[in-house]
Amino acid sequence: MFGGNELALTERGVDVTAIPLDAICAANAVANGVRVVEGSLEEACSSLGSEKFDCVLYLNVLHLSENPPQIISLLRSVCDPGASIVVQCPNMLSAQALRRNLRDRHLFSSPDFATSRAHRTSAAIVHDWCRSAGYAVERTKGVNGRPFAGLRGRAGSFSDLLMSPELVITARQIGGGNP
Repeated sequence: MFGGNELALTERGVDVTAIPLDAICAANAVANGVRVVEGSLEEACSSLGSEKFDCVLYLNVLHLSENPPQIISLLRSVCDPGASIVVQCPNMLSAQALRRNLRDRHLFSSPDFATSRAHRTSAAIVHDWCRSAGYAVERTKGVNGRPFAGLRGRAGSFSDLLMSPELVITARQIGGGNP
């Protein structure tokens, strides 16, 4: 369901503005009381005018865009100086993903975005996207590592990332304006 995180933030008194991927997502967000700005990202940024935001959430969407750093840079234009971003994405180097790829014999195949319509993601790749868009990574956390929950926190942060099928990365804007 689109809007679950946005709705939870709204219920806590946070002003939320969403730019949904499609009309179905938009309708769901509006039905849940979330303010929606529709259109392409360029159109949405333009329609926001001089509005500025202190945080942008990219929840399981950047790896599906053709040029993730460009998306981050574009939305930087509607951010306050020093604004934060939160990126959630699949960890395609997690133990689960590596095991699945090995089982399916896809471990060494490297489809490009044009073929797969998704970028391979890892902490290092997303860190590069953030840095190239003018953000300094502050924290990387692996989440949702249920099969390895008993080991989490015992073997160090690298091991925690390896055991986590999803990543959440927070970064803060360096300087103001566009890079």
